[in-house]
Amino acid sequence: MRFQTTPDNLQAGISTVQRAVAPKSPLAILSGILFEFAPGTATLTGSNMDLTISRTIPVIPVTGDCQASVVLPTKQLAEVVRRLSDSPLVLTIDPVTNSTELSYGQGRVRLNGFDPAEYPRPVEPEEPQIEFQAPCDVFQALFRRVLYAVGQDELRPVFTGVLLEIEGDQVRAVATDAHRLALNQVAFPGGAGTEVRVIISGRALSELVRILAQTEEEKFRMALAENHVSFTVGPTKLLSRVINGNYPDYRRVIPTSFQARITGLDAMLLLRTVERAATLAQDTSPVVNFQLENGLLRITAQSDTGAAWEEIPVDFEGEAQEVSFNAKYLEDALRWCETSALVLELNGPVGPAIFRPVSDTDHYLALVLPVRLF
Repeated sequence: MRFQTTPDNLQAGISTVQRAVAPKSPLAILSGILFEFAPGTATLTGSNMDLTISRTIPVIPVTGDCQASVVLPTKQLAEVVRRLSDSPLVLTIDPVTNSTELSYGQGRVRLNGFDPAEYPRPVEPEEPQIEFQAPCDVFQALFRRVLYAVGQDELRPVFTGVLLEIEGDQVRAVATDAHRLALNQVAFPGGAGTEVRVIISGRALSELVRILAQTEEEKFRMALAENHVSFTVGPTKLLSRVINGNYPDYRRVIPTSFQARITGLDAMLLLRTVERAATLAQDTSPVVNFQLENGLLRITAQSDTGAAWEEIPVDFEGEAQEVSFNAKYLEDALRWCETSALVLELNGPVGPAIFRPVSDTDHYLALVLPVRLF
């Protein structure tokens, strides 16, 4: 069985689905990409069983049956295809040996694959409980501003996900690793009558954000079942297990008052100041200190290699403050504010700091817990 396509089409499929392929898996076959050929199309699938990504590309049957399947080793396939010139590419599949020959110009490559019958098929979700279409740009912006705060501790799976809440015409995403929290809320007129509260893998949403950023589609489809969520963006489908568990009540940890508030702080100036100070912080514990008094926000850091201190004139209300923070947490919070002017609220040496844009129409919020120096 022979099929013709272009290196660009094949590369687009491989680069999309290989991100779901686990580099190390107890099942060798999961290190490969499943190809399923049908008249006029080939569907490529990569999976680690928790996350599955599929993409359909156009192909032309040359000889033999229009339907075939094979699993090819991801690493070798990707390395070969990305080095091909833009000329017709023919794939010849031998279902007896599960091998595939790639013919291009004057060259040929044979890849030994796996039996597609042994490929562990991800469990397709049961009948969706909720299904809707949503604008790609809105949800891409929604998720990308909170993903930095997702936890990495697999022993606390709830924190490795993002809480998605849809209430009427508002959609909200929340991520926390218990040391910081990011919240973003956007208008979603198409969500009228939809009520959703689900924890979605941060890894899956990172891939979704990447796909949404690259697509030319205006809308994507989301389908939510009891244990799975799927996103369909043009020729690409992403399927992920939802995370079961009780997400912490984030509303309780966001202060409703403050000890000191600075309004109209230059976000980029503060970010660059923190970044400079962080270069003089201890590598193992990059801590920067905020001192707020007498119309100045003083930012300092020190280590065995030296010290840094800078002052930013500010107008603030409330009490003088002295607080220490993890420099990386501050940098992430400030970078994803994506605003020129922000509000900073401080709550003493142990209370959370809140960063939010001045604009009333931008509903991003970042919370960072101080570092206790004792």
